[in-house]
Amino acid sequence: GSLRLAHHAVRRVFAPVLLSAVLTPSAASSTATVVTTAAATSPQIQVSLTSDLLEPVSGILTIQVIRWFDAPAAPRTTMRERVRVSAASSAVVASAPLTTLLANASATREDSFLRLLFEPDAP
Repeated sequence: GSLRLAHHAVRRVFAPVLLSAVLTPSAASSTATVVTTAAATSPQIQVSLTSDLLEPVSGILTIQVIRWFDAPAAPRTTMRERVRVSAASSAVVASAPLTTLLANASATREDSFLRLLFEPDAP
């Protein structure tokens, strides 16, 4: 038979490359490069790339801000960054001020979410 929704989610959990985002209080506590400019006190979105692969991974990271009530759901703003992580490791690969991302999308924290995409370079 066909896979159910839960099966698709579990398959992604065990993928060899994983993106995750964390909201940090400010740029002052960040160890990553800030990819856009903003006040040092602005909360930051830090994106980490984790790879279980035995070779380095590089590609394009895309961060999109999407509002919940937009139909059809389409990115209100998009940020792209070339990223790289060593073999079998995890690293913060990008950081951006939350206020800048939301302002560019005409959105608020309550009415939007982030979509993270990673397009690996061709082998």
